[in-house]
Amino acid sequence: MADKYNELRKMQAREKGMYGDEAEVHAMQPKGKKDDGMVDMKRSKKEKKANAEVSKPMGEDYPYGLEIRLDEDSMDKLEADLPAAGKTVTVTARAKVRSSEVREDGEGKRRSCCLQITHMKLG
Repeated sequence: MADKYNELRKMQAREKGMYGDEAEVHAMQPKGKKDDGMVDMKRSKKEKKANAEVSKPMGEDYPYGLEIRLDEDSMDKLEADLPAAGKTVTVTARAKVRSSEVREDGEGKRRSCCLQITHMKLG
């Protein structure tokens, strides 16, 4: 019975536009509960319309400022491997990897990644 429930929750997650890791996390959460007290920061259609930019009629999914960029030094401090774009990672907040890259310059190879905060909890 639990397997059918999880499959139903995954289907509901896909209907909401969630795929992969995000859908798996959604399926494991009891219905109506926020996972680990984190709040989904995604803007509603109404919020996006109210804050729409001229070039982007529906606006961005997440508000400005909910993105983290980690440079080579930060990734070294965290002892982090370079995650693949699209993977969901957990920090104090939950974030989706928007991009990850390795660049080579005069000083050698440099890693960086950009994280979009999707869920957050304060306190």
